[in-house]
Amino acid sequence: MFFFAALCMATLTVQAQKYAVLEFETGSKIDTEEAENITHLFLTNFHPARYSEIDRQRVNSAISELGFPATGLDHQQLTKLGRMLEASFIVVGSMSEKSGEYSVDVQAIDISTGTTVATAGDTFKKSKCRKKVISIAGKLAGKIK
Repeated sequence: MFFFAALCMATLTVQAQKYAVLEFETGSKIDTEEAENITHLFLTNFHPARYSEIDRQRVNSAISELGFPATGLDHQQLTKLGRMLEASFIVVGSMSEKSGEYSVDVQAIDISTGTTVATAGDTFKKSKCRKKVISIAGKLAGKIK
């Protein structure tokens, strides 16, 4: 009986670890709709083990409440946002286009330390966008412990 009670207490005190993905920053040649589509593609394919995603609407509400811009947050702002969301880490990304090639880079920022704990990225032709963004999402998820 004692073992069962201890197990129940331990289960109740363990909090699920959560993460948030912010809208990716863009270069001048990528329009807002395209950036949103790439961010969404990344988000739907990013599944780090043992973590749950914080709802996009909740993330956007917290950003608005703090008066932060949607993209381009510094580490101090990311940490404040992450604490408000009770996130273990936040994923930020950037994308640009040059000479018909896209470049997408993402990083996971640990909220408790404010440091980058994992990165992934690639440069590719627009026709390979879907495949490459899915690959980047998988690579970053695989690096997060």
